[in-house]
Amino acid sequence: MYSTKAPILPQEIINLIVDEVASKNSPETLRACALVSRSFSSPSRQQLFSEIEIVVDVNIQPRAKRLLEVLKRAQNGELLAFIRSLKVILVPPRQRQPASNTSILSHPFKKSKQMATNIAKKFPRENYLLKLLSLFLHAPLTSFAVDGRRGYPVWKWTDERTNEVVRQLSINPSLKSLRISKIYSFDMSLIGIGEVVHANTLQEFSCIAVSQPLSPGPENITADNHMAQISSRIERLDIRRVSYSGIFRILGRSPDPQLRAPYPFVSFSRLHTLVITISSPDHTISIIWEFILGVANTLESLEIEELGWQGECNDIQHSRLLENSHQTFRTYSA
Repeated sequence: MYSTKAPILPQEIINLIVDEVASKNSPETLRACALVSRSFSSPSRQQLFSEIEIVVDVNIQPRAKRLLEVLKRAQNGELLAFIRSLKVILVPPRQRQPASNTSILSHPFKKSKQMATNIAKKFPRENYLLKLLSLFLHAPLTSFAVDGRRGYPVWKWTDERTNEVVRQLSINPSLKSLRISKIYSFDMSLIGIGEVVHANTLQEFSCIAVSQPLSPGPENITADNHMAQISSRIERLDIRRVSYSGIFRILGRSPDPQLRAPYPFVSFSRLHTLVITISSPDHTISIIWEFILGVANTLESLEIEELGWQGECNDIQHSRLLENSHQTFRTYSA
């Protein structure tokens, strides 16, 4: 019996086409993608827009404008409602190396800041990136990521409005996965990590190679013993090469029990995967081990990255951490 139902393109074919087009950054391939997209049945077009990746470089504004026009076009229907994953990639511009060894070359962080300033100068008065990110606030995102490329770009937007939109994206009620990686001078309060963890909706959180500003805020905050404990739904936690003082303060923990952040204690009753870094002994080493042992009962997989560690990391195998035979334990040096 003949069916009038529109055919649905197999997901494997969609993935193949999208990967092929994405590998060629040219106007011709973009036009071809648009032509193929118009030829797809409606369900297949919705799958094409389920994952969005935005590369923030010196050419972001015209690209953001084009994507904004596509998403707002009436004949495209409610494509925004089918976007599930958003990744923002920060790429500082390339610069020719000066002939002499200047202070910028001597200090890579200053060089990254100079790159960020150059990006800001190229932004037109009409901020299409801001408009595009604001549009994504209405999408049912389940995954949001901010990654740095080509070194460690400085966390610096053109204005505070963009910063606020990114923060709102990170606390989207439908969000299940949040990833921040390879960003310098990143204040965790700017995108509401504390709000996300305490909202009790996140299932995966990754914070990798992130440097906080030198003065992130007041540290000497007296503990409030009346704050209710929160049970997080996070199942996978990846915190490598970060400021553990900042991370653990958000989680209601501190090396000094008398000094802590104004956040309640967060328990991880569902955590089954933990990836963490242990570096040369410092004032946070005790709280790192305390945290690992505190979540050991539910862990199925534990990965410890060693950075300049002089002790025997494998001594932990003699602790109660590995009492459960189903656990996977691995250490490696970076």
